[in-house]
Amino acid sequence: MFSVQVSVCSLFMLSFRHASADCQLVSVCLCLCVCVCSVKGEVDSRLCSAQTALMLQEDAMRHSDHELKQLMDKMSSLERALGAAESDKHQLQVIERSTHRSINQSIDRSIDQSIDQSIFLTLI
Repeated sequence: MFSVQVSVCSLFMLSFRHASADCQLVSVCLCLCVCVCSVKGEVDSRLCSAQTALMLQEDAMRHSDHELKQLMDKMSSLERALGAAESDKHQLQVIERSTHRSINQSIDRSIDQSIDQSIFLTLI
């Protein structure tokens, strides 16, 4: 766009240098120069807006990536805690089963001893 503006403006300046230049050509060149400057301004404005939008999107993406990383770290921490809790639960279940077996065996022995004593006393 800049080269078009320079060419049109150069043409405009050339037309002023030549005394035989037609007024209509001068006015066309002047209009072209103004149009090119106006278009360039609009393009620059759009470019600036696009660059701003892109910067905002990049910032939002960085923020989202940071939040995602934090959530992934939290999820990983919760998974480790869940694994530890499940391991503790399993150990407690093993202890509970072992304790129940011991209690049942003690009760069985106690009953057997009571029965043996009853039989012995009955026999005497």
